[in-house]
This record gives sequence, structure tokens and C-alpha cells, in this order.
Amino acid sequence: MAKSIIIAVDAKQRTLDALALGHLLSDATGAPAVLISVFAYHPLGDPGSPELEDVRDEARQTLLELAQAEGIAPAEARVVAGNFAARELQHATEQPDAGIIVVGSTTRGAVGRLLPGGVGERLLAGAACPVAIAPRDYADRRPERLSRIGVGIDDDDEAREALDAAITLAAGAGARLQVITAVARRPRRPPA
Repeated sequence: MAKSIIIAVDAKQRTLDALALGHLLSDATGAPAVLISVFAYHPLGDPGSPELEDVRDEARQTLLELAQAEGIAPAEARVVAGNFAARELQHATEQPDAGIIVVGSTTRGAVGRLLPGGVGERLLAGAACPVAIAPRDYADRRPERLSRIGVGIDDDDEAREALDAAITLAAGAGARLQVITAVARRPRRPPA
């Protein structure tokens, strides 16, 4: 089964940023794009009620229209009822077909900078697949192709898997690879 590019879509401007980056990732890898949106509902209500089904159908149609406007041919458009977007997106990353999840950056940071919002931070801490965060206003500066892939690593097995995935992605996209790591400084001992 081919892994998919999961693109998290919400009603805010940064949705277009995630769509633009997800589109480039899908093109570079040939992986199918899956759009997902989480909408809030009253927890005491029936999630299978006809009213919520109408909301889901309308939201699914909106997702498909957004994808069409961005030139993305999604394999699927998922609409999930839940009051905590990060938790529902976390569940999506745990599916066997999840290759990477793409979310937008917070709108509080500088244009062109990457600053994860609350959902992005939670996914970075616990997603079961790699997380890509589109910089603020990425859609406005839409590059034609990926030119640089950055990957943060440390000395564990997950980091090695992330590095392997980044190498594969960079090769497929014809992009430059930037490896980022942090090291702890050890205090120097005074001479004896």
C-alpha cells in the first residue's frame, strides 16, 4: 500500500499554505494526497445524526473544491468530527497509509518563517509519521518545485528513519538536503 500525503485543512488562511506544500510533496513523491479537516461538534450530540452528516458532506465538498482550485487530485477527502484537532490529526497519522502530515504554520510568526502553532507542536511531539509545517504565506510565494529539504535529527532510530526519508524526498524532488542537529555542550574540566 502506498503511503499518502495527509494535508490538514482548516478554515484559516494557513490552509492554503499547507495545500501548496502538500501539493509539491505529492508531486515530488508520486504519493496520493489525502485532505483532512476536523470540525467541532457538541460532545453530547449524536455524531451520526443527519444534521452532522449534512455538515460533513458540505465540508467534504468544500475540501474537494479547494483541492481542485489548487490543482490537487486528492485520493480522498476526510471530514472528522472532533473537538481537539491535534488529537484527531494524531489519529490520522497512526493509520498504516500515513506517509507524512502537512500543517500550516501559526499566523503569529514573521512572513516566510516557520513557527508551529498549537496543533503543529502537538503533532511534532507525538505524530506517528513525519510532520511537515508550511511556512506562513508559503502559498503566496509558491515555488514551482521543492529546492531544499531540512531534517532535524538526533542520535535515535526515529531520527535515522527521518534522515532516510529526507534523503529519498530530496533525491525525488531534485532538492538540496539540509541536516539540522543540536549538541549539548559539555563543560570543560579545569586542568588538573
